[in-house]
Amino acid sequence: MGLFDKISHDTRLALGSIFLIVNAVTWVYLAGHFLVDNVGEVSSNFNIVQLVWTVNFVTLAICLIAGTMLTNKVGKSRFLLLWTLLGVFSPLLLLVLDFKSVPVALLISGLFAASIGLGMPCCMEYFAQSTKSGRRGTYAGFILLTSSLALFFLRLVGGGIELTAIILAVWRLFGLLGTIAVKPFKENVEKKVDVPYRSVIQQRSFILYIAPWLMFSLINFLSIPVQQTILPASTVTFLQIIEDAVAGIAAIGGGFLLDYVGRKQAAI
Repeated sequence: MGLFDKISHDTRLALGSIFLIVNAVTWVYLAGHFLVDNVGEVSSNFNIVQLVWTVNFVTLAICLIAGTMLTNKVGKSRFLLLWTLLGVFSPLLLLVLDFKSVPVALLISGLFAASIGLGMPCCMEYFAQSTKSGRRGTYAGFILLTSSLALFFLRLVGGGIELTAIILAVWRLFGLLGTIAVKPFKENVEKKVDVPYRSVIQQRSFILYIAPWLMFSLINFLSIPVQQTILPASTVTFLQIIEDAVAGIAAIGGGFLLDYVGRKQAAI
C-alpha cells in the first residue's frame, strides 16, 4: 500500500481542493500585482487608466455571475479544466502584444478578469463540499499561507512584462494537476435547489461577510496610489512582497482561532 493510499478519502478530497485553490489564488494575486504595476504605463491620461480598471472590475463581476450559470451546463470538471486553460492562454498574449497599447491593455484587463471570475465560484464550491466545517478555518489559513509564500517567491523571480507573463502561464499550467482532483466532485454533490441572488443578498451572514471585506479591499487598494506617489516604485514593490509574506503567516494563526476559539471571537 502506497503512502497516498494511507490517506483517508476525506483528506484526499480536502488536499485536492486546497491545491486547486492555492494555484488559482496565487495566480489571481500575481495577475493583480501585474496590473497595478503596469497599468500606469499605458497612458498618462487618468481617464484611460480608470477605463482599464473599469473593464477589469465590470468583466470580473459579469464573469462571476456567468460562471455559476455555465458550470452546471458544461459540467464542473470540464468547466474547471477550461477555466484553467484560459488562465494559461491569457498571459501568453503579452508575449506577442504590446501591453502599453490601450486596446491591448483593455483586452488583457478583461481576459485576466475572466480568468479569475469564471471558475472561482465553482472552485470555492468544491472546497466547501470537500472539507468539514470544523476544519475550514485551518484549511483556509493554510491556503493563504501557501498562496502568499508562492506569490512571495514568484514575485522575487519575476521582473518585466514578458517574464511575468511566462510565470503566470506556467504556474496556471501547473494548476492543471489540480483539475484531476475534481473527479470525485459528484460524490459530494447533493440535490440542490436554485437560489436566487436576491435571497443571498438579503441574508444576514452575507452582509456580515461582505461589509468588512469591502472595507478591507477599499482601504487596501486606496493605499497603493498613495504609496506610489510618495515612495520609489522599487520600494512599493518590496513592501507589497513583504506584506504578502506576513499576511500568509498571520493567516495560519487566524485559521486556528476560527476553528478552536470561535468565529465571532476571532473576528473581534
